[in-house]
Amino acid sequence: MYSLNTSFERLALWLVLPWVLLSCADKKEDQAAYLPSSIGAMHAVLVVAESELWEGEVGDSIRSILYAPIPGLSMIESQWDIQHVTPGLFKGTVQQSRSVILVQKDSTTSAYMKEDVFSRPQQVGVVKGPDAVSIAAAFSQKAPDFITAFEALEMKEQQTRFSRSLLKTENLNERWGIALKMPSAYVLGKETEDFLWFDRPIKTGTLNVIVYALPRNGRALEERTTTELVASRDSVVGIHIPGPDVPGKRTFMATDSILTPYVYPAQAGVWKGLELRGMWDMRHYPMAGPFVAYYLDQPELDRILVLEGFVFAPDTLKRDLLFELEGILSSAQ
Repeated sequence: MYSLNTSFERLALWLVLPWVLLSCADKKEDQAAYLPSSIGAMHAVLVVAESELWEGEVGDSIRSILYAPIPGLSMIESQWDIQHVTPGLFKGTVQQSRSVILVQKDSTTSAYMKEDVFSRPQQVGVVKGPDAVSIAAAFSQKAPDFITAFEALEMKEQQTRFSRSLLKTENLNERWGIALKMPSAYVLGKETEDFLWFDRPIKTGTLNVIVYALPRNGRALEERTTTELVASRDSVVGIHIPGPDVPGKRTFMATDSILTPYVYPAQAGVWKGLELRGMWDMRHYPMAGPFVAYYLDQPELDRILVLEGFVFAPDTLKRDLLFELEGILSSAQ
């Protein structure tokens, strides 16, 4: 039978415990607040592993996944750049790398993500196991979660860089009811009642963002085939994006007819939709490049809003250029 003192002690414990937990949470937040800012190039992953693991099966597993080619490009470009260091070199500013994979030998096998460990914002994927086979298997199983976390962090970093100097896009809000985070280096090059075209000159060409809408006619976006999406795209860009003058011919943009575009689920702001990723070319003129388009279903307006970015940059790697455009499109609100 409990004494009265014991009851008071239990009551005191329950009253104090929430404050203890809140204090611990506050302490953790305070510690995170004092972490240095993360550093690193876009799409760079730092792998920390002993040389024998990196040069063997574990390294092969990591490289095969991180070096996978980006879909929708005419030339092979890897999704990530990898830098490897041994644990002894993982100190100082090296620990501030934004995306990290820590490989360790341990008696048990595990793989998990940790956030803001050595810097902020930061994602650290930890992979442990008693031997190379176990570690490689653990990484392969957990790799999709690692990639998702790294991609989200890269997108956040990209949009943070945009925020330093944003283009004023009132015309987007007035005409289309949306807002985009777009660097001030972009300029509005073409504006009609149903089409907007922004572009940014780069050393080898241009980056471009276009906005237009398609009639929904009561038919959900998810019911449309890839062929229909391509045809709707070509019906717009073929009119609004002409190519250079060629005597006796009309040059115009169209979706590449050889490389079938990839289609993925997408979301921007509150709108769900589809992402179309592929190659464009200029009919009757030697110009081409990659594009990514977000088709956003807006049943309340009976329309499908299309936000597209396309790259023209001959003899230049396209991954980071295309990712800049993705950062703009995915910022839609």
